[in-house]
Amino acid sequence: MGTYAVMTQPIHLLSNGNVGLPTDIWVPSTELIQPETSDIISFGIKNAIRPDLKLSVEAYYKRLNHVISFTEGDGILDIGQNWEQKITSGKGRAWGIETELRHNTSKLESWIGYTLAWNERKFEDINKNRWFPYQYDRRHKLDIGIILKLSNDWSASATWTYQSGAPATYSGLDYAGFPNSLNDETTDFFTGKPNNTNRIQYYHSINGVRLPAYHRLDIGFTKEWTAYGKTKALSLSIYNVYSRQNPYFIYAKTKPDGSTGLKQFSLFPIIPSISYRISF
Repeated sequence: MGTYAVMTQPIHLLSNGNVGLPTDIWVPSTELIQPETSDIISFGIKNAIRPDLKLSVEAYYKRLNHVISFTEGDGILDIGQNWEQKITSGKGRAWGIETELRHNTSKLESWIGYTLAWNERKFEDINKNRWFPYQYDRRHKLDIGIILKLSNDWSASATWTYQSGAPATYSGLDYAGFPNSLNDETTDFFTGKPNNTNRIQYYHSINGVRLPAYHRLDIGFTKEWTAYGKTKALSLSIYNVYSRQNPYFIYAKTKPDGSTGLKQFSLFPIIPSISYRISF
């Protein structure tokens, strides 16, 4: 099975690609910003190895034109009346392969899916006109799940997901510059005390580092029954069972010696929940 598609999109996703709080906004096409276009080609197969075992494999390639980004030195906080002047246009590409093996019986449903993918961007006046990973590039993604029917009413489920860490821009090299003030008596011009000098950061490439990998385990138990012509369900679940501290965003922080390091901020530790549903 193969498909080919050409698409045009009049709105653009504008992402703040620096290390820090992930912030995305949508902006329209204008006289200065052309609509985004893409060409997508994909090939795939689906095969029933056995009546209860199915395998699917799909490969794809996507080419994008007129994608946008902030110019170097600008970010989400610089958006204002002249926001178009802070935008640059370029191109993108994404390709990869997706696989899934699914097993189904009367009492058990299980699956394992793996994706190997690349997602890149290129802008003439960013990163020296070199390709760099887009912030939503995830090289590896793995999903494993199981749903077990315990009785006529009760079922149990468990899903585990893993994906490569997001790419981010970080200097990796930090050094002291000139003193803030030559008239400051506490400033040592020759030794350049960190507390009284400007720190200079050198960026080798855009999105040149990877954040820690993301993974978590979720489990749940559900009871379903019918009463008075309505289907009811009671669910007990635990999100992030082993309380993995996945990075929500990374920010730079000055160390006591004056150098700059990274600090991780995480959300959503282990979260138990209960829900009740009535279907009419």
